[in-house]
Amino acid sequence: MTLFAAIRCPHCGTYYLLGSTCDCRTKLPLVIIGEGDLDDQVRYAVRCVCGEDRVIQQIEPAPRDLRSPFPEGTKHFYVRSTSSTCECESPCLWVDHVYWCADRSVVVQFSQLQTTLLGNVIRQLKGDS
Repeated sequence: MTLFAAIRCPHCGTYYLLGSTCDCRTKLPLVIIGEGDLDDQVRYAVRCVCGEDRVIQQIEPAPRDLRSPFPEGTKHFYVRSTSSTCECESPCLWVDHVYWCADRSVVVQFSQLQTTLLGNVIRQLKGDS
């Protein structure tokens, strides 16, 4: 019988095997290339990353402009959405963050806010690999 030791990641709470590392701090978020106006691109990106069942309630621009090291023209949005399949008495509400620059959207889901590094978001917006 083979025994495995699992370690709990202090950043995201998932378990990984002893001798390996959790990828929660290094994996890159998805980049969604959209078409249409900015509102359509943000809605499309959220549905691609979070699922087709998401019903977007509101898209709100962040109150502050993003500066360097973000690419020039980057916009940041808070997207409030619910799930069309949620069976809770009071529907679950998510507030996801969408970073947009030149038809490229990066969605940071509510559940990933604590583990997604902004450096990785910036790399994806710039198109760095």
